[in-house]
Amino acid sequence: EILYKEIKSTDIEIRRRVIDMIKYVKDKYKFKEVMKQAMKDPDKKIRASVVKFLVNVSDRELLLGFLKLLNDPDSRVRANTIEAFATVGAEGSKVPVELLYQFLKDEDNRIRANAIMAIYQLGHREIIDEVDDMLLSKSELMRASGVYAVGILKAKEKRKIINSMLDDSSELVRKNIVVALYKIGEE
Repeated sequence: EILYKEIKSTDIEIRRRVIDMIKYVKDKYKFKEVMKQAMKDPDKKIRASVVKFLVNVSDRELLLGFLKLLNDPDSRVRANTIEAFATVGAEGSKVPVELLYQFLKDEDNRIRANAIMAIYQLGHREIIDEVDDMLLSKSELMRASGVYAVGILKAKEKRKIINSMLDDSSELVRKNIVVALYKIGEE
């Protein structure tokens, strides 16, 4: 009851502390009403944080709220929600992977990379070819995120293309290439 009251506080620091406290609670379902309120919070950091809790909850009402966060106005919230899909799927949820396909051409590099990674991790390995557009993009952040996704997914089939990018003009992209090649080589 206290946390539910505090998540409605006008003081953003109090609301953020509520979210921080829930991180350490094993049975987050006990705080269903707090999480529902947090999903509607005006603060994007609170909305982005609550996504991480929702992935382990099988409650239909909370999952519907989780799905609504895919349309949040803040790109960080949407990116976190997409990233969480892989975990939700891994937990055996029936969340349809088709919902993620709309984000494969998103203008935001993190959203696009997270969509590719989530779809791939949910068993659709053929989606890795979608990363090619990112790797060939004029946008430094798009290229960096594409390379990051290749590394996280340990996508050996993309080794040749990222090797060809080693002389990229962006230090961030080159750094991500080194990390990706290391991860690909781990197996």
